Amino acid sequence: MAIGLRQLAEICKVSHTTISRALNDDPRISEAVKKHVKEVAQQYHYKPNRLVKGVMSGKTQSIAVVMSHSTKDIGGILGPIQRYFMEESYSTLVYTTENKPEIEQLSFHEAVCHRVEGLIIAPSNQKATNKFFEELKKDNIPFVIIGPNVESVKVPHVSADDLGAMDQIITHLVNLGHTRIAYLRGENNEDVIDKRYHGYLKTMQKFGLQIDMDWIKLCDWKPEQAAECAISAIRHKSRPTAIVCDNDSLAMGAMKGIRSIGLRIPEDVSITGMGDDYFAPFLSPSLTTTSKVRELVGLAAAEQLWRMISGGPDAPERNHKGTSIPVKIIERASTGPAPRQNGVA
Repeated sequence: MAIGLRQLAEICKVSHTTISRALNDDPRISEAVKKHVKEVAQQYHYKPNRLVKGVMSGKTQSIAVVMSHSTKDIGGILGPIQRYFMEESYSTLVYTTENKPEIEQLSFHEAVCHRVEGLIIAPSNQKATNKFFEELKKDNIPFVIIGPNVESVKVPHVSADDLGAMDQIITHLVNLGHTRIAYLRGENNEDVIDKRYHGYLKTMQKFGLQIDMDWIKLCDWKPEQAAECAISAIRHKSRPTAIVCDNDSLAMGAMKGIRSIGLRIPEDVSITGMGDDYFAPFLSPSLTTTSKVRELVGLAAAEQLWRMISGGPDAPERNHKGTSIPVKIIERASTGPAPRQNGVA
């Protein structure tokens, strides 16, 4: 049965102050007393009260991770963060906000009330305009923002290189002879120009390719909607020969839609995803996509936050602009040469 600080002090017949100093290797305590205290502590399974220790030291040895519901594969990002801070003997408090700004705001306040030493935030608003970020900066609470479209935020952030990823996808299709390339977006707001959409437009323009707005569909991150959007795009009078999707789930939906109208993949239509989800290699045909970087994003955010915490208020990392994680294309069987239609690919 575990014991507390005062019980340990009674067993060792010293003050609780001496116990605390001995366990923290205070030079004012003799090596003999330190050894005795540590042996008894181990024998009786003594566990320090981190809350009390935090009040006394001003450090709670804890961080908070605030994740929006729209963040894909929370575990993939969260796992590396938890493991990293566990190695530093830090606890990780996790808040999920269901992509609702009001819950996100409450999560921030709750985390601060718990006196966490830092935060990693995947905001519901990917433009990260939350005024609470300014409050965190004023209070010298270090935080790192992660997400696909946070580069415009003048705070430390980590994101995947989605611009580069989209460039690789479009280039791959162009090299296969495709010139009419549709795009299924995860967004449900056509006024939002996110990084992947910007990458699509930029790369299509780089190759001098036609951009037909009827080929660009909003799918609200739903595979069943992607199936309908893929059918709608393909039935356009100027039929695209390839479909680029914002993630692998949308690509899976698009594949189902294309098959439902009797077309073949990739003989009639090539399809790509992004993010190399666990099922991507097992689809039939296996899905061309981009590399999974969620774990790398989580680890980079953890490393950056730790440097900010351990470096104090003057740590140069607190003014760090951001980190972009490289992404690579993974070529599989869902893409192939463009079919020729009336002599035109």
